[in-house]
Amino acid sequence: MKGSVAKTGKSFKNRVDYILKDDHDFICSNMASDYNNVSDLTDEFKTVSSFRQDIKKPVFHAFLSLPKNEHLTDEQWQEIAKDYLKEMNIDIEKHQYICVRHNDTDKEHIHIVANRIGLDGSVWHGQHSAFNTIAACERLEVKHGLTITDGLKGQKSEVSAPTKNEI
Repeated sequence: MKGSVAKTGKSFKNRVDYILKDDHDFICSNMASDYNNVSDLTDEFKTVSSFRQDIKKPVFHAFLSLPKNEHLTDEQWQEIAKDYLKEMNIDIEKHQYICVRHNDTDKEHIHIVANRIGLDGSVWHGQHSAFNTIAACERLEVKHGLTITDGLKGQKSEVSAPTKNEI
């Protein structure tokens, strides 16, 4: 599985509008809004991000993709999305997120948009999120029995870095 992180952003509307484009399937979320209503989701994200006016880029956007011809069920993707957020230290009890699968390429993939601002006003800083995403994907491949893909150094990883709880 490959993971990538878009730069943090200012506009929830642009990100939500993109992930909810035509060919998508809802996977999971912890938000109250209708999962296909861009306006309502955007408003819900913006309400929480307004708790911290000092944070100019509250939008986190990542995507995870499988190798060609590998497929997962919605339930498997849901588990992977939640495990990914946990690996990234994004507390889904505090930070809003939505996850959808896109079917627009030959590689099955999901998009996750999350609010860097927590319901309690805390901020997820996400230092080194691109590198942490690669390490998280390596661990998720092992945990979920996925095809082991080339990691950061272009080599297949036999053992991945320990999590904070394992240290």
